[in-house]
Amino acid sequence: MLEKRIQGLWLEEDSLLVNTTEISFGFLQSAGLRITRTEFISCPTCARTSFELQKVLHEVQNHFSGMPGLKIAVMGCVVNGPGEMADADFGFVGTATGKLHLYKAKTPIIKNIEPSQAVEKLTQILRQYGYFK
Repeated sequence: MLEKRIQGLWLEEDSLLVNTTEISFGFLQSAGLRITRTEFISCPTCARTSFELQKVLHEVQNHFSGMPGLKIAVMGCVVNGPGEMADADFGFVGTATGKLHLYKAKTPIIKNIEPSQAVEKLTQILRQYGYFK
């Protein structure tokens, strides 16, 4: 009985430590002081969006979340998107209906991508720039 109670306390302390650590790393990441995960930039409520931004964003996050220090943007439209994602290493911007442009920093490098091809195209580009093999 005592052993279970002690194990329970250790588990509570461990989960508290994990939560505190995650929150601390989150604050440090937000301040740009310690980068421990991929940073994603997005404007999911852009009224000019002409593709399923939330879906593309989730696919991009799921595929590239293990790349600390990399900033990836998924923006709704070409009007404000390039300026709002200027700090990103790579990013997608919605253009014509159901099409995306892939940017490296502030420069479009692939135009008129189908949203379903976003992850594949970004993977190719990241491979090309040496982010993974």
